[in-house]
Amino acid sequence: MSNDSHLLEFEHSRDRLAFTTRDFVSILFKHRRVILLTFCVVGVLTAAGVWSLPQTYLAEGKVLVKTEQQGNPSFFSGIAAYREPWESDPVNRKIETEMEMLATRSLSERVVRKLGLTYDQVYHKPLTHYLRPLADAYDWVREKVFGNPQDEDKYGFKGTVKEFNKSFTVEPLKSKSADTTSNMILVTLKATDPSVARESLQTLLEEYVNLTVEQNRKLGLEAHALVERNMLSAEKELEAAKERERAFIAENGTMLATRFGGGGGRNSSDAALKEKFPGLSKAAEQSTVGALRSHMIDMELQLIELRSVFTDSSENVRLQERSIAELKRRIDIELRRTAENEKVLAALDLNVRTAEAHYIDLRRKLEQIALYLQLNPAEASNRMITEPPLQPKSSEWKKSLLVTALGAMAGLLLGLGIAGYREYSDHRLSTPEAVEHYLGLKALMVVPMQDENELRQSLVGAGSNSGRARS
Repeated sequence: MSNDSHLLEFEHSRDRLAFTTRDFVSILFKHRRVILLTFCVVGVLTAAGVWSLPQTYLAEGKVLVKTEQQGNPSFFSGIAAYREPWESDPVNRKIETEMEMLATRSLSERVVRKLGLTYDQVYHKPLTHYLRPLADAYDWVREKVFGNPQDEDKYGFKGTVKEFNKSFTVEPLKSKSADTTSNMILVTLKATDPSVARESLQTLLEEYVNLTVEQNRKLGLEAHALVERNMLSAEKELEAAKERERAFIAENGTMLATRFGGGGGRNSSDAALKEKFPGLSKAAEQSTVGALRSHMIDMELQLIELRSVFTDSSENVRLQERSIAELKRRIDIELRRTAENEKVLAALDLNVRTAEAHYIDLRRKLEQIALYLQLNPAEASNRMITEPPLQPKSSEWKKSLLVTALGAMAGLLLGLGIAGYREYSDHRLSTPEAVEHYLGLKALMVVPMQDENELRQSLVGAGSNSGRARS
C-alpha cells in the first residue's frame, strides 16, 4: 500500500493565497447590512445629539498686561511692610499669575451679579446638557420619595457662577517673531446668545482691568485716612512742643546768657529769637549775668577810687572787696544755672525740630496720596483692553456639522470593525478555494447551505422517491 499521507498535509506557507481587493470587497458585501446599520445608527444618533444642543456663540477679547508697571504705588514706601526683591519675577510667571486672577471665582461673581445672568443663559458643556434630565429626575426622587429638600444653589446664583466660570478660557498669545510668550492674553467665552456672549466678556474684561485699580484705590483711601490722622496728631505735638519752649523762655529768659545777653552782650541770635517768640517780656530780654557783670564792673571802679583815697586795710576798702567777692560768687551760680537752662532749651529746640520734620513728612506723603487718588484709573492700571469683544454674527454650526460628519465616520469605522471581527472569528470554510488552501485537498462537490425546513423537505422527498422505486 502506497503512502498517501502527503495528501492530508497543510501547505499554509507554500500555497498561501494573497488577500486581494476582491476579497475585501466580498467581505464588505457579505457584511453590508451590519456596516450600513452601524453607519446609519451612529450617524443619526450623533446628528440628533449635536443638533439638540443649543446654538453656541463665541466671543473673543485681548488684554495687554504691562508687566513692567506692576508693583505697589510709591507712596506706600515706608508705610506698609514691603520688601523690594533683588530680582523681578519672569514675564511668564507674571502672565500666569494674571491668567489665574482672571479665572478667579470673584470676577465671575461680579459679572453674574452685574448682568443678572441666570443658569439657562450661561453656556453648559454637552455632557451637562445631556445629563440635565437625569439630574432633574434624581432631584425629584430625592424630594418626593426621600423627603430631601432641593438644593437652591444648584441652579441659582452659585450654580450660575460655577457654570459661567467654565464657559470661558484664558490663554497667552504666542509671539510671532520668536518662541516666547507675549504680554497679550486671549480670552474666549461661549454663550447661547450672541449679545450675552459679548456683554459677558466685555464685563469680565472690565472687571479684570479695574481689579488692581480698585485694590490700589482702596489702599490709597485707607492710607490717606491713616496719614491724615497721624498728621493732625503730629501738628498737635508740634504746637505743644513750641508752647513748652515759649513758656520756658518766658520764665527763664534772663538766665539764658548766650541768647539774651544784656547791654552790649546781646548776640546776633536775639533778633531771630524775638521774631520766633514775639511774646518775650522785657525782663527776659535783660540777661541776669550781664546785669551782674555790669554791676561788678561798677563796683571794681569804685574800689579803685577808694584805694586812691584809703589804704587797703581800711574798712571801706574791705567792705567793697567783700561785696565784689560776693558778686563774683553770685555770677558763678548764675552761670551754672544758665548752662542748665541752655541744655534744657536745646532739648526743647530738638523736640520742636523733630516734631516739625515729622509733620512736614506726613504732609508731603498726604499730598502724594491725594494726587494718586485724583489720577485717571486708566493711567494707574497696568492692564489695558487692546481688542474689545465683538458680537458674534453666526454660531458654531460648522463645528456641529464637522462633529456630525466625524460621528458618521466613526459609525462606519465601527461597522468595518464589527465586520472584520465577524470575519476573523468565523472559522468555517465557505469556498472550495478555502478548502483547497487550508486542507490541501480539492473539493469534489459543493452542497448548498439550507435551513432546517428545506433540509427536512429534501429528506422527505428523497424517502418517498426511494419507496416508489422499490414498489
